[in-house]
Amino acid sequence: ILQVDMGFIAENEHAWKLAGRLIHEAVEAANRQGLGFDEEEIARKYGGKICILSGFDVQYLMAFGSPDEVKEEVARLRRIFTRQDGRFMLTMGNGSTSDWKQENLEALYEASLP
Repeated sequence: ILQVDMGFIAENEHAWKLAGRLIHEAVEAANRQGLGFDEEEIARKYGGKICILSGFDVQYLMAFGSPDEVKEEVARLRRIFTRQDGRFMLTMGNGSTSDWKQENLEALYEASLP
């Protein structure tokens, strides 16, 4: 599996062309890191060709958000990136930290179940 930083691709026109070429050549995973790019465009262009590894907002939502906000974000990511044949992995790129609320961890788990 080749992992691609989608944040870099979003900021670089030539990287978009390269991404398309790599995907055509059987890239199997792309890593959605950071914000500031159009997630729906990434999903529309590449969602049927690659598995999108989508990082969940562990720095703000898990520590300061509500369980409902956590569930809404999981639902949003699933709506954007899930395809009929799968191709979506929800991850916690930075891992867990001690400032997470227990109820948010439970909400993340519950909302992530099929």
